[in-house]
Amino acid sequence: DRSSAASDVYKRQISDNATYSGTSSSTLNILNTVGLDNYQYYCQVREDDATCYTASNATRLIVQSTVWYDNAGTLEWSNGTPDLLTIAVIDAAYNTTSDGSFSACQLIINASNLLTITDNFYVEVENNLTVNGNVLVFPYGSFVQNNDAGIVNGAVLSDKTRIAVEKLTGILNSNQEYTYWSSPVVGETINDGLAESDIDRRFWFNAQNYRDSTQETNNNNATVAGQDDIDDNANDWTYINAGSVMQPGVGYAATHDLFVNPGSYKYIFEGPFNNGIYNIFIYRNDAETADNNWNFIGNPYPSAIDANLFLAANSSIDQTVGSTSGAIFFWSHNTAASGTTNGNENLNYSQSDYAIINMSGQTAGGDGVMPTRHIPSGQGFFISMTNSAPSTNVGANIERGTVVFDNSMRVTGNNSQFFRNNIVDQDNKLWLNLTSDNGVFNQILIAYLDGATNADDGMIYDAHKNLSSNANSILYSLTDANEKKFAIQGKASTSLTLDEVVPLGFYTSINVPTLYTISIAQIEGAFMNDNSVYIKDLLLDTIHNLSDDGDYTFTSETGEFNSRFEIVFQPEALSVNENEIDNSDLSIVELGDGDVKFSVGKNLIIKQIEIIDVTGRTVYILKANNATEVYNLSRLSQAAYIARVNLSNGQTITKKAVKLK
Repeated sequence: DRSSAASDVYKRQISDNATYSGTSSSTLNILNTVGLDNYQYYCQVREDDATCYTASNATRLIVQSTVWYDNAGTLEWSNGTPDLLTIAVIDAAYNTTSDGSFSACQLIINASNLLTITDNFYVEVENNLTVNGNVLVFPYGSFVQNNDAGIVNGAVLSDKTRIAVEKLTGILNSNQEYTYWSSPVVGETINDGLAESDIDRRFWFNAQNYRDSTQETNNNNATVAGQDDIDDNANDWTYINAGSVMQPGVGYAATHDLFVNPGSYKYIFEGPFNNGIYNIFIYRNDAETADNNWNFIGNPYPSAIDANLFLAANSSIDQTVGSTSGAIFFWSHNTAASGTTNGNENLNYSQSDYAIINMSGQTAGGDGVMPTRHIPSGQGFFISMTNSAPSTNVGANIERGTVVFDNSMRVTGNNSQFFRNNIVDQDNKLWLNLTSDNGVFNQILIAYLDGATNADDGMIYDAHKNLSSNANSILYSLTDANEKKFAIQGKASTSLTLDEVVPLGFYTSINVPTLYTISIAQIEGAFMNDNSVYIKDLLLDTIHNLSDDGDYTFTSETGEFNSRFEIVFQPEALSVNENEIDNSDLSIVELGDGDVKFSVGKNLIIKQIEIIDVTGRTVYILKANNATEVYNLSRLSQAAYIARVNLSNGQTITKKAVKLK
């Protein structure tokens, strides 16, 4: 800042033994060097004098400091709690759980002292960190440096590392499940950072080799036209040697070794904190332009980063400025590996299990956990490079772009809790869940936003579902043209009226009797809160109020159905009324000798019963005209069946039952 109007002097911080010259503030760089004598050093350059000044004749300005120390058995700050204008010195054990988060201009940790940053607490440093003692960061703790030029001193002494960052895997249920990693520290090796992983199953993703020109069917190595988000010749995932150094901003995948019981497992990364600006190369293979140009990167910092700021820095709606498609994909495993799921292994995981963040919002992955608007420390994730992104050709059909990470994206918390604005000011959003009685979970988002259109806007607003052949069951939304399946669909805010119709698609490969359920997971915005959300089942000619009457349950044959369901916002006169009872009011009891009794309460009459087998085939259509009916079903084998019961009020109830005799 200009020190005074009268002297027309600019002050800029300089380092010892550095030389600067110039006639304005713009010719000097801020290096934020703070001496251990509690002085900051500044060089003065007058506007009317181009004289060169060195650090030896710089001005010294006193900077406040405070020391954490043991004052006769009481741990306290010597000069009050530090802030971003204060040098903080740790001269006794400091634990953020008991002693609190804090910020500092510069942080010095004296020898033999440990700073522990515990879960949901943080330490924020404007400039440099000097570690003569030790720092331990818990899995959900955060260390943030604000200055991209800030340095970390003293973190490594000979073969001893003074900084450790702990991270936890998600809940792992088998030793086949992968975790996506990114190192938050400098110089960590695969063998040390991923020491607990299976040495034979550690990989990085070579995006230059990724090309998806054809798709498989049921993992049978036979190809058909189209894409399935699987590399055609299986050379994208590349084994990485134990001694390889984990590079900042690069993603790594590994399975856990010595698996004993389902649970989370702790990994430890040791070395100086990563800090500052990282430009990470990403690639696309233009030998195929219809596929997604997947790249596997990761958060390089020991703190979370804001997903909105990351997307804003690396993408744009017209996809000509940024390199990425505008969507972040987190691995969120739930579905078991299958031999019929497409991939390059004998057993492959469903591509539909990714949680997604883009500018329209976010959706939960296979585990049902909705991501917040941040990318955790140590987290690897996928992005897609756009076909129109600025790039440099680095080989035959291979284009290279850049993704940037910088300190402006970092946050002191994990953003797991946020405060909503008044719903009048919110964008209108509708999240729908697809679940089943045998473990299916799938989520989609329809968001009405300024800037989005009702067509395909690219992944910044419209994130696509991966191909349905890789999933047991999925729900997705469609455009009127039905050309894409959407996990997140951004639509024009002006199109949301009571006349709005959202086509939904449904796919299932489950060939046993299954009850599927569509439900509202969450809503936002004035329109969504003021109006009911209805689902139309065009196959059964019914309409159901999801807002007032809750979940909608149905059965289905296997296959893809893009014309069965719609979301609407006003009821229509159809052939039957909305549901008035649930399937708990329907009783199915096996009496013996093949007799099965069907009963319904609430003064209703059973009109028809349809029995459906494991293949989705109707095996009986039984006429009825009473509240209780008994049928001899001795010809049915011992297996599970679905009963679809039509009632006198026009309602259809579906219920699963197992024939035991």
